[in-house]
Amino acid sequence: MNTRLLDSGWTLGTPYTPPYHRPQVHGHPEIPASVPGHVHSDLVKAGVIVDPFTGMAEAGAQWVDEMDWVYRCTFDWQPTDGTPRRTLRFGGIDTVATVMLNGEQVGPSNNFFLPLEIDVTDRLVAGANTLEIQIESPVRVGDQRRAEYFAQESLPTDTCFFDERAFVRKPGYMSGWDWGPRLVSAGIWQAVELVEFSHRIVECSVLSEALGGNRFRLKLETQTEGDGLLQATAAGVPFGPDGTLEIESELWWPNGEGRPALIPVEVSFGDHRIVRHVGLRTVELVREKDEWGTTFEFKVNGRRVWARGANWIPHHSFPSLVTREDVFAAVKKYAQLGMNMLRVWGGGLYETEDFYDACDQFGIMVWQDFPYACSHYPDDPTAQQVAREEAAFHIRRLRDRASHVLWCGNNENRSMYYGKWLGTGRLAPRFYGEVIYDDVLKQAVIQGDPGKAYVESSPLFVKQMPGHDDATLNSDDHYWDVWHGRGDWTYYRESDTRFSSEFGFAASCTPATWDKVAPGLQDPEGPVVRWHDKTNKPWSVFRDMVELHYPRARSLEEWICTSQLNQRDALRAAFEHYRTNPACRGALIWQANDCWPVQSWAIEDFSRLLKPAGFEMARLLAPLLLTADVVHGELQVSACNDSQTRLLDELEITFVDTVTGEVVRRKAASVSLDADDRRVLHAVSVSDFQPYRTAFRVSFKGNSAAPRWGLLCEPKAAEIRPGKIEVVPSSEGFRCTVRSFVFDLTLSAETPLSNSAGLAGTFAVTAMPGESFVFRCAQTPLHLVARSLAGPHELVVHQPIDVAH
Repeated sequence: MNTRLLDSGWTLGTPYTPPYHRPQVHGHPEIPASVPGHVHSDLVKAGVIVDPFTGMAEAGAQWVDEMDWVYRCTFDWQPTDGTPRRTLRFGGIDTVATVMLNGEQVGPSNNFFLPLEIDVTDRLVAGANTLEIQIESPVRVGDQRRAEYFAQESLPTDTCFFDERAFVRKPGYMSGWDWGPRLVSAGIWQAVELVEFSHRIVECSVLSEALGGNRFRLKLETQTEGDGLLQATAAGVPFGPDGTLEIESELWWPNGEGRPALIPVEVSFGDHRIVRHVGLRTVELVREKDEWGTTFEFKVNGRRVWARGANWIPHHSFPSLVTREDVFAAVKKYAQLGMNMLRVWGGGLYETEDFYDACDQFGIMVWQDFPYACSHYPDDPTAQQVAREEAAFHIRRLRDRASHVLWCGNNENRSMYYGKWLGTGRLAPRFYGEVIYDDVLKQAVIQGDPGKAYVESSPLFVKQMPGHDDATLNSDDHYWDVWHGRGDWTYYRESDTRFSSEFGFAASCTPATWDKVAPGLQDPEGPVVRWHDKTNKPWSVFRDMVELHYPRARSLEEWICTSQLNQRDALRAAFEHYRTNPACRGALIWQANDCWPVQSWAIEDFSRLLKPAGFEMARLLAPLLLTADVVHGELQVSACNDSQTRLLDELEITFVDTVTGEVVRRKAASVSLDADDRRVLHAVSVSDFQPYRTAFRVSFKGNSAAPRWGLLCEPKAAEIRPGKIEVVPSSEGFRCTVRSFVFDLTLSAETPLSNSAGLAGTFAVTAMPGESFVFRCAQTPLHLVARSLAGPHELVVHQPIDVAH
């Protein structure tokens, strides 16, 4: 089999010609195009538009989505012996398109999420062949289809949450979200290949059946074309003639539970050979009645696993620009932070093989939404058939992934309908799309992946549904009373969900990302800064929620600091609550990543730099977590132990004068905590401390878990004085020693800094006088700035560091 990548010689143009004479109107000239690629990125390279990620240029690029576009290339072809069959394979076209070969229409494309393969055995000519992909405006097509469907259903044109994006099968986020731009775009977003063969493997799944212990029965399910002998091995052991093999192997475990062991499976059909890496494990979503309601809990290899992780959105507004290296770096980082689950959110896409490869390798469980989100969807017989074919393909594609643990029908569509979300129009008379989630997709999973759990929606239940007043006690939940409801993150303590599959708090991106938007920005209320905030919150509301806890920011630099620390505090409060609640068995942050430079809920921004909340994850997601909270005049110290061993250690509670740095009281107590247990360990009265100048540190003497620092007052009220910090180059990087008590000290420079674990971004350090920490930087000399809750700090440094005060 010969596979030729058609990735060069492409041009991009528009078929538009005026219907009558217009002086100097010629449409757009053909420009070089990248395949895979997107219209917007090609227009930027050609200088037709400004990068829509910069300034407010997104607004000036909206015309692009209203146009039709044509990709064209010419390639030479000569017939070869031994490969009588020929197909053109498009990994993904965005989206509504007609494929022309040598002037002949050879295929339509209508779904971003599905590959398109066209038999061209009798259509290629010896010599030059011209391939043309005519792509229609997704906005115009969506509007046309919407109008036709609304007429069919007698729906008013102002029906809420049923806009044109629901009528084109492409990622919803490209039409804009509350963290993403409206860059609907078009293009050929995955590879184009000419495949010539006499025989080949079209599809291959390696299914497994647990036989007890570490023994599994593997079964191949393949689709082939042509004649050949199908052969396969797993870890070098051959499959039998019936395509099965019984094997004993090390199990695949989620991150933190054991090693995510993978074994190679090689499958050959004549000279066509593929290699898969398969992890053997069992997984189930446990839904059982208990003392609180109904569980929502994952078991892997028979072991209860507390799901700790985040929601993953597409890594870029233009997904073809995401590389395998980008994806592996992100997933590896999340594993380093202690995550064991990512939810592939339903407003995005079925992710690439690179993403699932990375999750398999790093032990990250994948909760996979089908791509339907926050909207009604057409559900007539034609739409049902589209959903059925799309789901069947991706179920076959992903069902044997070790990391894949759950199918979910949609994101928040039940919440949208039963919660009567209000836009600027009127509510729909029924739940459009319900039959797709409750019937079509469910049956597709039962038929294609019968051992895997399926839930119709996330949240699964909402309290407005008939008979579900206690939905959160029997379901996962998206807890948006914080931020969207009452607002302040202190309300996390009132969540009673069994599994918090979405929650979060927004913050500014890092200085490096603001520099990508427009260098020199200083005003947090300026138009460019506000444009790169899609949260739909008035600035006064966003600012006021931060200022409940932190002082008013007078500059963008201060806003970055206060909003990011407030986000850290919010996620800390949430995770400490969820992990110490015995009824809750999972928490997934909204959100892990960003698709463009923006202020958002992400814990790492578009520069792939962690915010302080991201660094805090390493503590919050560790198997053993210490928590502390002031309740009715007492500091209550709790812990949860999600490891497999019992904890025996000495708990230390230290109170520090924030002005002098002196220890004013220290208390110790021996504690024990069984595996998979969580409870209050100790309580100490704080009524006789001066709240405005007292910090506390909770730790284990044996360093069993990272320490927990806190204040007895709001950060904006704390009395702390900035002191000197000594910075000395060393073999580890740069060692910083503080000479006075510091609380949430951050360092910044033109080049991103990283901590001792090699994680880059803005990390906040609290330390006693004389304590040290290490940071790294790839560039010297540095223009280094130190800031803490007390304000700017004086740096005493050794060259080659340049200092800014």
